[in-house]
Amino acid sequence: MNAFPIPEGLAMRKKPQQARTKQLVDKILLASAELLEQEGLAALNTNSIAERAQIDIASLYRFFRNKEAILFALSMAHYETLHLSLDQATDKVRYTPLIDVYFELLDSMPKMPYYKLAYTSLEELFISDPNFQPLFRWSFEVASKRVFSWLRMSGCSWDDKSVDEFAQFVVESTYSYNRSMLRLNESERESFDKWMRFSTASVFNQVLTSDSSPL
Repeated sequence: MNAFPIPEGLAMRKKPQQARTKQLVDKILLASAELLEQEGLAALNTNSIAERAQIDIASLYRFFRNKEAILFALSMAHYETLHLSLDQATDKVRYTPLIDVYFELLDSMPKMPYYKLAYTSLEELFISDPNFQPLFRWSFEVASKRVFSWLRMSGCSWDDKSVDEFAQFVVESTYSYNRSMLRLNESERESFDKWMRFSTASVFNQVLTSDSSPL
């Protein structure tokens, strides 16, 4: 996986090297995540983050230029874990049915760092902020390429264009699934999850057993 070129204004001032400074950065990120969930994006600022993390503001500015840099670090932490999981899934596809690997990945996603924020508060930035939009597109492309490779490894014989289009559809559907699961109540989530898994398994089976795309 190629690293994303972080814009200079959003990069950390320096990377923590010692356990103590890594813990400090983790406190800043955790405090930011808590405030985002409780108060939303508009209310977030570096002073409130430092107060929640119980650190002085100078300690925060040692590592981050502004709140946008903190938000970018939250986003990167989520996507880096997601992409690592995609790489691990690629290894599993070699000896496990693709649909099983996909559902295992789907089940693991809520446990990833800042999962909820990626589909709520941070989503606002991915959609509207020109500094964050490239990160979202990059992650989408990484995921689509992984799914493309899974389909080929699993025996899909469609032409490259059709496989690529279906891979993008899978990534878009996965994003929509996670987004919906966070917005539905418990009974709605159960019904939606069952329907999604049934339809996904059917579609994957069709893609892997047909000679060409029906579209």
